[in-house]
Amino acid sequence: MNEDLKRKLQVLIGLIILLIAMIASYFSVVEGGGFTKYDVFLTLDISGSMDDPTKLDAAKRAAIEFVNIVTSNKTIDFRVGLITFESYVELVCPLTRDVDTLKSGIDQLIPLGNTAMGDAIKLAGNILVQEKRPSAGKAIVVLTDGHSNEGIGPIMATQGLSGKDIVVYTIGYGLDADTYTLKTIASISHGKYFYASTGADLVNVFSTIASLLISPIAHYGSRTLILISLPVLLFLPLIEKGVTTIIEA
Repeated sequence: MNEDLKRKLQVLIGLIILLIAMIASYFSVVEGGGFTKYDVFLTLDISGSMDDPTKLDAAKRAAIEFVNIVTSNKTIDFRVGLITFESYVELVCPLTRDVDTLKSGIDQLIPLGNTAMGDAIKLAGNILVQEKRPSAGKAIVVLTDGHSNEGIGPIMATQGLSGKDIVVYTIGYGLDADTYTLKTIASISHGKYFYASTGADLVNVFSTIASLLISPIAHYGSRTLILISLPVLLFLPLIEKGVTTIIEA
């Protein structure tokens, strides 16, 4: 087999791999959405179990870090709102671009009462739907360190968001968080569950969620591409040898 034909064969194989990559990318699942506008509610647990100064301070730092990241982004128009839940749910700050208002609301949080997580999800979802901002992504970030024990069930509340294009990111803070419920909520809404064991972890988790909203990642497309490409690349010499044999026959 002459060198010219060999080079053409290598180019052909390369084009086939490229075609496979394009097909895999087309069917990828994008995490984050890729929107140019976003409305996001931070829904924070301030129940009695958060009455550890270290816990609450970490939650405040993490929420403020999230606000700093998304509001400093120049390519996406973010509006962020703040809802807290204990025995009752409170809309602390409506959706806004005002960083100072958000930070002031976060700084003033005081823990008490039970945990009405489902009511908080329902309220956040209702407001996001009512806003009707054209072409805007809608997300809810839920932080809790325990189990919902007041109001509507959080899974039922999330099921009520079905078909409304609202993604829910859930964060379990500490060993007492209801992992099953938080994972179920994230799964139902096509969001993602995170676990934080320390205050530093919590800040990192909020930063990660902010980054996902800003820069979506096509995880499944990448995995599919790797799964397809690796066997092709590994067996490339055999493929080339086989095709050469056919051509020379």
